[in-house]
Amino acid sequence: MNKNTANNKWYWITAGILLLLGAAYGIYRFAYVKNPDAKQETILSGQKNASAKMVIVETETVAPREYKEILNSIGETQANEEVDLRSEISGIVREIYFQESTQVKKGTLLVKINDSELQAQLRKAESLKALSEARERRQKILLDKDIISSDDYDNALTNLQTAISDIELFKAEINKTEIKAPFDGIIGIRNISPGDYISPNTSIAYLVSNNPIKVTFDVPEKYSSRIRTKMPIYFTVEGQNRTFEGEVYAVSPRADPTSRSIQMRAMANNDDGALVPGAFVKVKLQLAAIQTLMIPSECVIPDAVGQSVFIVKDGKAVSVKVEIGARTQDRVQIVSGLNSGDKVVTSGILQLTDGTPVSVAKEK
Repeated sequence: MNKNTANNKWYWITAGILLLLGAAYGIYRFAYVKNPDAKQETILSGQKNASAKMVIVETETVAPREYKEILNSIGETQANEEVDLRSEISGIVREIYFQESTQVKKGTLLVKINDSELQAQLRKAESLKALSEARERRQKILLDKDIISSDDYDNALTNLQTAISDIELFKAEINKTEIKAPFDGIIGIRNISPGDYISPNTSIAYLVSNNPIKVTFDVPEKYSSRIRTKMPIYFTVEGQNRTFEGEVYAVSPRADPTSRSIQMRAMANNDDGALVPGAFVKVKLQLAAIQTLMIPSECVIPDAVGQSVFIVKDGKAVSVKVEIGARTQDRVQIVSGLNSGDKVVTSGILQLTDGTPVSVAKEK
């Protein structure tokens, strides 16, 4: 082959390549520049194929479950019994029989007020009673013999009854000079001394019974149908690293119109005296168990307007708005949006959009 023949061969090869490139460029210009809709259609077709890709998920069938909710509240401790000891009458304090901050028994004499004047009046009334009894006996004998009229006897009998009444009155007044413990408890700091003149307005000391101890707290009125007596409570007190237990024994029959809450009161054992009245407590109340829809927490997808979940319907993922309620460690209550029997997606959620085809690999 001579030199001219070789050059012609490369010339035609180069020309063919350039011709093919020109044809390809022409097709591109026609398809994508002069007809941009074709390009858009190709892109949408690709997206459609991508979205149509099936996602493998796991599901759980929604069904009612027993739910025991723990309600948190705050409250305070109160003495089982507490009284500000005061005298019913005025007088001079003659004796004080108690030691401060000591345990006293019900009926123990604590304070004695001077009763000398009342004692004198009592002795006088007893003397008059003796005379009235003697006269009544004489008048009765005379009445039986028709020597006196029945009116004369009635006067003697009335005088005797009056004397008896006077004695009872003076004894009652003398009893008021003795201030006794109305119940078992610890008596506090006294505010009087022997020789003080006291009146019904004078505070003598506080008597407190701390065992058992009461715990008073409030719960929102929306729980009114789920609270009752004998429910257990657990509470803690500031400064003590332990949890105390108690039991509800009283529930207010009405809600407070201001706070919209219902007051409850529980009783707790206090044998070791660790609890004192007036302490701030944090209460956990075990509410009555209910049957409700509970789903795994990871199923719920929060957004700007609420929460939603994916359910599987006709082989596709369907987004459903839900209203949630109480939460546990790993589950959440569904108030509305789901029905018993729905299959909620529990895994593969991040790959889903509304209408994505799904394949269920595992169902609970």
